[in-house]
Amino acid sequence: VGVLPGPVTSLHATKVTDNGVTLIWQAPEGEPAASMYQLHYQMVDKYSSSHDVFTLNNTLNMTDTVAEVTDLKKGALYNFFVVAMNEDGISLPSSVITVNVTDETNNGTSIAGVASPPHSLALEAKTATTLTIGWQPPVLSLPTDTFRYKLRHQALSASENGTKYNETIIGVTVVRLEGLTPNTQYIMYVTAINKMGESRASETLLAWTDPAYPAFVEKPTVHPMNLIVEGGNMTVLCIAMGSPPPTVSLYISGVLIHQNVTRHMVTVVPNVTRDMTDISCYADNGYGTPMQASKTIRVSRRPRITAQEVVHVYAGETATLECIVNAWPEPSLVWWRDAEGRVPVIHGGSYSIATDSRLSFEGEYVMRLTIRSVGDNDTGFYYCNARNAFGSFSHTIKVLNKTPIKVSVDVSECCRVNNVSDACLDACTFDELNFERVMNREECIPDFSKLMKCASDGSDHRSCCSQKDVPHYCLEWCRGEPVSNHNLCVLQWAPPIFSCFNEGQGMLPGPPLNVQITSIGRTSAQVSWEPPAKNPNTVELYRVFWRLLGNRAAKKNDTSNNTIIIHGLQEGKVYEIAVKAGNANGTSVLTPTLNFTHEYYVTSSNLQGSSNVGVTIGGVVVILLIITVILAVYLARKKHILGGKGVANGGISFENPSYIREQNGDTVQIAETPNGSLNGNISSGMNGRINGHLTDNVSGMNGNIEHSEHGGLSPMNISNGTWNLQTSSTITPGFQDDLPSNGGYKRFSS
Repeated sequence: VGVLPGPVTSLHATKVTDNGVTLIWQAPEGEPAASMYQLHYQMVDKYSSSHDVFTLNNTLNMTDTVAEVTDLKKGALYNFFVVAMNEDGISLPSSVITVNVTDETNNGTSIAGVASPPHSLALEAKTATTLTIGWQPPVLSLPTDTFRYKLRHQALSASENGTKYNETIIGVTVVRLEGLTPNTQYIMYVTAINKMGESRASETLLAWTDPAYPAFVEKPTVHPMNLIVEGGNMTVLCIAMGSPPPTVSLYISGVLIHQNVTRHMVTVVPNVTRDMTDISCYADNGYGTPMQASKTIRVSRRPRITAQEVVHVYAGETATLECIVNAWPEPSLVWWRDAEGRVPVIHGGSYSIATDSRLSFEGEYVMRLTIRSVGDNDTGFYYCNARNAFGSFSHTIKVLNKTPIKVSVDVSECCRVNNVSDACLDACTFDELNFERVMNREECIPDFSKLMKCASDGSDHRSCCSQKDVPHYCLEWCRGEPVSNHNLCVLQWAPPIFSCFNEGQGMLPGPPLNVQITSIGRTSAQVSWEPPAKNPNTVELYRVFWRLLGNRAAKKNDTSNNTIIIHGLQEGKVYEIAVKAGNANGTSVLTPTLNFTHEYYVTSSNLQGSSNVGVTIGGVVVILLIITVILAVYLARKKHILGGKGVANGGISFENPSYIREQNGDTVQIAETPNGSLNGNISSGMNGRINGHLTDNVSGMNGNIEHSEHGGLSPMNISNGTWNLQTSSTITPGFQDDLPSNGGYKRFSS
């Protein structure tokens, strides 16, 4: 078997004259060598078909790699290619050179041979806005050539106006032109590009785009057609028409499920749910008005019931129990008094049973049981039951007697002190609040904050309220503080707040009582208090807040005892302090904020050489001076000579704190003095009495007098130092815990 030579390479035209062309090339690489070369050439025109490249009618044979062709027609266009030959046959052709024979072509550079043009340009597919074009690669090219193709196109009307072609460069022999104008004729051609250059153009192709018409879509087709079961699968077919092809979308109950550019879209929907009743096919191709076709289906499903868990009703009033049933096909609906379904509720007497179907919601039914004149036998559990071929469902409703909110304070007195209007006082009785009497009375809405203060009973119920989703703008009511939006809170959130008040009455403590402060050092003081009057046995921890007057941030500490020592105090500085009690269910409100000035006095003497008599005389003098001061203060207050404040050396001043009105007067106790005791009470209230008891006890000291270092203050206790008492609102920034992001008020969330 003979071996053919390889194709020649690097064919170039090195010289072009008015009647001739000089060509050179490189011999084939490898064995066998070529014994002869044959040059093919022919005169062509720019519209010559690319199919004729193998039928050039002029040849020249030579043994060298140079050829000079003469006697050519000036200004004519010629094609040239070369093949190598040996005794076994002819090689593949070289690249093609197309030359315009004229001296003007010879500009000092050689002309390289390139591949023949692509051919067989054809229209593969079309729409109103797209044309798909395909073609064949060049016939004459080297086996090692790789090509990119440049497709030029434009509307035929634009080519007549001299508009430039649009160019698309790709690496394959098919391209889809998009974004074209409907019902328009386009002209296009292709060239091949390799490392040697760009080929001549292929033949020209003329093609029309389709005319455009708006999208049209049929009603969706759903399979299975008769029985679609909840939890199963269904297949939806959307059929649309239009030019260009429309974008088809499948919506089920308003939710986009599938979308594609097509005329037939099939979608399998798994796990069908009961709300998948509205199916829509939507089509839009950008022309005209988009179209939608819809279909409503029935999803067969077992019953599902939604209803209240608990219904509260006052004894003797009417209660209405309502269950909303969702099912298909229509279920049988029954009321029961027992979970086993053996004691039915019979229509008649105090019971009235009604069933309605919701016309606007196919497959929804309302079961309604009305109980007239509710008595003790009517409270308890009721069961609404629904059953159809796909299953059954039962829901439990508990009927409870509604009881007014019972509180530990005198409610009628609390309402009177807080200026509840006369028209709304019927909600207040001795030990309970009945909000039902004022719920629907517009004139009582401004009094709700006052009623809430009495109902909260000194406890912070915000933990319970936040669990019932009471919004932040109504949470202040849960601890007895006013809110800004009365109407909205009354309308929607008053019932859950009342429920929290009832639930917390036995679980939450009230605020601690009789807060006292005793200085025990230059930078420390002891704070003590008594357990709350309300639920003292439920207290797990106390939290003490203190800070410099005017600061926002407060320090705090917890203790399970009734006393705590606070440190880091500065002499001469005014501090605020408040305490609250709490447990795992929540906390009390804060005690009234107390302002005090921390001043610590140290008294010492060295009476060497003196006698016990001198000590006794000095003690008596001190006692007499104190009695004089007490009498002077009493007379001055009785004659209204003293103002709101009065501070003297080691004296006491009051700023009319609010707890004077809330408790039965102020009581100031003077604690012990060195080596003796002086106990006295100053009570200012409705009676204006002075109660005092003086004792002293002097003992021998062998020339030394020991000193005691004690000082303190509280609404009920003062010793050593200047203490200014006043109360402020319990809503003190830094003292009162803000609403945590998780809405929790367990223990002390702050």
